[in-house]
Amino acid sequence: YEITRERAGAGLNFDYQPDDFSNYYLRTLYSRFKDSETRQANVIEFADAQLAGERGDAEGAREIKDREETQEIKSLVIGGERQLGDWKVAAQYGYSEAEEDSPLHTPGAVFEGNDDFLNAGYNDSKQPNLSIDDAFYDPANFSLAEIEREQGLTTDTEQNIRVDLTRDWFMADLPSQLQFGAKFSTREKDNNLDVWAYEDFDSYGFTDDQLSLEQFVSGTTRLGPKISASALERLLSGLNPADFYDDEESRINDFTIQENINAAYLMNTVDIDDLRIIAGLRYEGTRLKTEGTGLNEGVFESVDTRNSYHHWLPGLHAIYQLGANSQLRASWTNSVVRPTFGQLFPGFVVDGNEAEFGNPNLKPLESSNLDLGIEHYMGRAGAVSAFVFYKDIENFVYDADLAGTGDYATFDEAMSYVNGDSATVYGLELAYAQKFSWLPAPWNGLLVNANTTLSRSDADIEQYNPDTGRMQSRSIDLPGQSDLTGNLTLGWENDKLSLRVSANYKSDYLDEVGDVLDKRYDYRVDDQLFVDLSASYFLTDNLQLFMAAQNITDESYYVYTGDRKYNAQYEEYGPTYKVGLTLTHF
Repeated sequence: YEITRERAGAGLNFDYQPDDFSNYYLRTLYSRFKDSETRQANVIEFADAQLAGERGDAEGAREIKDREETQEIKSLVIGGERQLGDWKVAAQYGYSEAEEDSPLHTPGAVFEGNDDFLNAGYNDSKQPNLSIDDAFYDPANFSLAEIEREQGLTTDTEQNIRVDLTRDWFMADLPSQLQFGAKFSTREKDNNLDVWAYEDFDSYGFTDDQLSLEQFVSGTTRLGPKISASALERLLSGLNPADFYDDEESRINDFTIQENINAAYLMNTVDIDDLRIIAGLRYEGTRLKTEGTGLNEGVFESVDTRNSYHHWLPGLHAIYQLGANSQLRASWTNSVVRPTFGQLFPGFVVDGNEAEFGNPNLKPLESSNLDLGIEHYMGRAGAVSAFVFYKDIENFVYDADLAGTGDYATFDEAMSYVNGDSATVYGLELAYAQKFSWLPAPWNGLLVNANTTLSRSDADIEQYNPDTGRMQSRSIDLPGQSDLTGNLTLGWENDKLSLRVSANYKSDYLDEVGDVLDKRYDYRVDDQLFVDLSASYFLTDNLQLFMAAQNITDESYYVYTGDRKYNAQYEEYGPTYKVGLTLTHF
């Protein structure tokens, strides 16, 4: 990968307080992110399955991806609050627009080997090192097979209006606060993609010499010859793009998703001596509409799906003051998480015994949550806490192969997203933060912040087993849930200088269910430990210099299949460094 990234952002905010009973505000934000990427790749396909250290014949290919995309986010929020008699009224309107523009680019071009390569294999199954005949590194042994070109534009807009009313009152001589409100939001995502597939170059008069990789090399990399994206574009300049337009891919990836959410809540807070109780009820109603196109054995089919669901979400919180600096907390809450737009993708492809599709009929994840804990505050700069939690989850979403079930009983592969039956998550959270301000200088600038979460999760999934003729289920970890996470920060600061070193740890977790019937094909992300440094210094009372170094130990991202020694994905990103100035009170 060769990546260049540019970021720019701006915000302009206004606050207005005409009197002691009202205030108004305007918040604006603009963010721009430009990402340019060129990726060189080698693809090796062994004639027979091989373990590390074995050698055999293999087909080889060289590929390139060259693209540029720009993401922009614009948002505006205007609102305010005012005291009207005994009621405080707050209102807010928000608008946001996100856009991802990918101008004409090359998502993939393939040069195939003219013949099989001998003595091909690899060493080390975690970080494979390729061993292959020298002919693999000679560009004369590869010819251009296909070039894919595409351009796309995605827009995502959202508008919302919310109103909240609050009043203090007495419930049987007990101080209370009543609060209720409503929020109405609408969101629409449009995706438009155009694809061109260039193949069969010899039928357009190109010679073998013109298609040889030798004509497209612009240097070398660790992988061998480096393919030039601009040379590929020059080759296509004499062709008529209309002759290569891929109507299937273009239409399947054009879709619109609309989501309207109406929400309202009612809550009341009452204080009974040292006990505070907060009881509330929230309603959320969601209407979803998806429109797209599917391809079923070469025939286009319109997809128009409508779905709606309603949720009543009660909650109860209790806070008990054990003393001036200690308190117990307990809560019972209910929550809902809607599927992502990527999971709701309405397009599909059915080709022979294989299919791939999103699932606009997914149900939202529902969770009932119990939390109990204790907090103790040590002055103005110290706290320690311990909490236990339990979550009962229904309808979690995971990737699955539906081949062998229902309409896909005769399929070899049918990849989609489905809802799991049920899952539970429980665990313990511990946190400690302290600044040692009572120590003599310079030790009074020392500080420490530490927290850890120990958890366990269990989820049930099932799928039809064609070998037994019945449904088969198994238990998995909840996808994305680590059993152990922790953060530790050590630092020192005074009025001018601030120093921090932090470590963030996350244990391994399930990323994707590879085969519902066999856990050996599950994809798991290995544990990670990131170490970061940061520092800031006030050059003047209004001007601050800051520096940061992230991932200084170059922690990798490693995904394995079933066992840690079987690589599915390995990436290294290196450290990231930042230097900047902050000017305030101007």
